[in-house]
Order: sequence, then C-alpha cells, then structure tokens
Amino acid sequence: MKHYLLIVTFSLTILLNLNVLGQIKADAGQDLKLCINQTNLDSTYLGGNPTATGGLPPYKYIWSTIPKATKYSLTASDYLNDTTISNPKLKYLSNVTLNLMVIDAKGDFSYDEVKVLVSSNAMNLDQKVRYISKGQSVELYTLYQGGFPPYKYTWSPNYNISDTNAAKPIVKPDTSLTYFVKIVDSMGCIGPRDNFTIYLYPTSLIDFEDDRETIEIFPNPVKDISTLKLRKQNMRQVRIIITDMLGHEVKLLEPNDFGEQQIHSSDFAMGLYIVQVFEENKLVGIKKIIIK
Repeated sequence: MKHYLLIVTFSLTILLNLNVLGQIKADAGQDLKLCINQTNLDSTYLGGNPTATGGLPPYKYIWSTIPKATKYSLTASDYLNDTTISNPKLKYLSNVTLNLMVIDAKGDFSYDEVKVLVSSNAMNLDQKVRYISKGQSVELYTLYQGGFPPYKYTWSPNYNISDTNAAKPIVKPDTSLTYFVKIVDSMGCIGPRDNFTIYLYPTSLIDFEDDRETIEIFPNPVKDISTLKLRKQNMRQVRIIITDMLGHEVKLLEPNDFGEQQIHSSDFAMGLYIVQVFEENKLVGIKKIIIK
C-alpha cells in the first residue's frame, strides 16, 4: 500500500483598508483683489483646489462671516451662491472676510479664511479749473482715491504737456482746453475718468468783449429771464458754462436745437458773471453778464 503526502498550499490574501490619513486641512483659497466695475462674478469662485485634504471623506463645508452688530449686517449667503459646497461662486462685491469650516466623516474639523478686497473707486468732487493768461503754465492733478496703489496715469490730449504719464504733469496750453486722465491701479482696475480744464483769458479787453459772431444775451443785465443765443449755426458738442469772477462754475447750460437757452436770475446771487461757450472743448465765445 502506497502512501502519498498531500501538501496543500493556501495563498491567503488579506486586503486591509488601511486608511493612513493625516489631519484634516481646510483651504479657503487665495485672497482676492477685485475690480468693482470689471469683475465677472460668473467666473469668480472661492475655495482651494482641493478645498479639503486629509481626514476621512466625505467632507461637510460651512462658509460663514463674522456677524457685525448692525441692523443690515450681511451673512455668507448674501455673498455666496451656496454656503455648503467646496467652491461657491461670489455673487456680491464688497470687502469681506469669509470663514470656512470643513468637517470630515469622523467629526474632525479645520478652519481657514479668505479675504475679498474690492477696488472701491472714489473721486473727490473738486472742480479742477484754472484761468491763466497766455504763456502761463499749470500743474495738473487728480484727487482719485481707492483701488490698489501704485497707480498708472495717462493724460490726454498730448498737447503742450510735460509728461502724459506723470501724476502731476505741467501744461502750457495756448488755447482753452480740457485734459483728461485715465487711472489704472496695480491690479489693472480702471478708475473713473477725471478731468482738468484750463481757460485762457483773452489778451485784451477788446477780445474779451468782441463776441458778436458767437454769442448774444438779451436783456443784459438779467433782471428776471434773459435769452442766450448762439449766432453761429451748426455748432457741435456745445457747452455753455457760467462762472463767477473767481472761476467757480455756477451753471452749465445746454442750448436747444435753435441755439438758444434761457438764463434765470433766480439761479444766481446778484453780481457779475462770465458766460463761456465751448465747441468741442474749445472756447469760442465769452461774455460778461450782470445779475440783478
């Protein structure tokens, strides 16, 4: 009788779900610097890539803001389209700090925050106007505030100006002219356009009063209502500015289709004023009026 030794080898594979995990970490994303009038909110999202790492998925996301003690305090839902997802979309532009809390399946949690900074453009309402005689020079300036310094300046037109990219260029125009400036901050945000107007005094009293070809005002002095009439036909881009003797703008008029406009004494204090007519930003007529 023969005996056989049966050797059976078992291959035992044990699959262990060794989830070697680190500590959960939240990432609210990089701080944002946005332009108030140029940011496309349809493509502006918060959160990292990914927004949560480590821990045990799935994750729970909670976006919030620090409530302020005001009646109209905004919450995260006012800023975001969804406060419970990893990468919510920004829907409202304002300076705000948004907080993120991520909770994993084990209940562990992590915090992070992201700051949203908005280029809030502000322009001082100062009327930048200067009256000069021929041959004099003027330093231009702008009172723009806001955005993210430093700024880049572009002045136009490039006419008798020392540097079109300077913050305060020197100009020496030989005619009445308005200079405009475009301001761009370090993030590419474009500020509101500002302007600076130079009025050139006539060289003589004869030139000052010789406006018969351009402007007529009757009656003058103005006791109640007077009519201003442009004697030239087919004028383009006409502006009529009435200033006091210090150069402060008091009234801006726009003539009708017949080249006429009324001047009401009730709009002014009693005194002497200067009426200036501009066609395409060029001074074409000037006259003194007396308000009684």
